[in-house]
Amino acid sequence: METVMTENNSEPPAPLPVSFRLPTSRDLYEFFNDFLTRWANLTGDYIAGSSETLLPMGLEEGILFSEPTAGLLILRASENFRRYLLDEYERKQQGASHGKTEIFLEMTVLFWHLFAKRYFQLDSRKMAPVVLRSSLPVDWPERDPQAAALIMVKGNPLELRLWVGLTPGDIARFRNKA
Repeated sequence: METVMTENNSEPPAPLPVSFRLPTSRDLYEFFNDFLTRWANLTGDYIAGSSETLLPMGLEEGILFSEPTAGLLILRASENFRRYLLDEYERKQQGASHGKTEIFLEMTVLFWHLFAKRYFQLDSRKMAPVVLRSSLPVDWPERDPQAAALIMVKGNPLELRLWVGLTPGDIARFRNKA
């Protein structure tokens, strides 16, 4: 006897494979530098180095994402960089409120939206929710990132790190549940 599949009892179609391109460390720098130019009219210099070098920084925001693969994007900077951004914002926005203390967080979120569009060809607003939180290097995966860039902006270090293909342990570590 032949079984007829209807919409009600048919298997859902398999998800289409999502293609994406991971940036190299240099790509990550160039893309962020373009973003920084458009967003804050600033540019930074690429500092060649190893992802093993870990400079102390006062600000660190991480974005844990699950689409199109499990990954983690970290942006780190010195407190001086945040103060510089605030000073520039207040200088350009005469009479602006001095309460814009989350400017580094704002920068991180805006960069994430553009990053997802550029490298994953996805609208971040339609992706699975991400986990955005302050983090520390102890929260990172215990391996080198796929891409890392150290950038000097007006004498202030700023660093980006990207890991993909996270394990359940990596995810738990970032969520502080390890």
